[in-house]
Amino acid sequence: MYRILTLSLAACIAIGFLVHRTHAAPDGTSTGAITGTVMKDGKPVVGAKVRLAAPHEKKSKKGAAPTTNPSDSADKPAKVPPLATATTDADGKFVLSDVAAGDYVVNVTEKGMGKGKAKVSVAAGQSSDIAIDLQDAKPKDKTAKKNKLGL
Repeated sequence: MYRILTLSLAACIAIGFLVHRTHAAPDGTSTGAITGTVMKDGKPVVGAKVRLAAPHEKKSKKGAAPTTNPSDSADKPAKVPPLATATTDADGKFVLSDVAAGDYVVNVTEKGMGKGKAKVSVAAGQSSDIAIDLQDAKPKDKTAKKNKLGL
């Protein structure tokens, strides 16, 4: 019994090690980095806030389960904290280190300058370079919005 347990444990450890190695880069790392530059009208943006987020999955309303509370559907989803953050330097450059391999969205904002975003894929042991041009924030529509009853 003890021998079977020991062999089973050894097999599980070996399989876990092999699975980990297949997702790691040749140098043994399973993370990468994102480097980038933030510009506005061809000039670097200093002090912009850079946030790394997982890409949003689009939810289709077709076939979606009905909500039990109608007010829940009108609520905005809770804000998810960023996976990593950075601030641009004097040259508008930033670095996000130790990012797990995968697909992400990089969001950038700078008060008074606008905002921008870019999709990026990170490979283990690699650095992905992106450039983001800030766009002016869209002015909020000042017209009154109708409620659910059309009032």
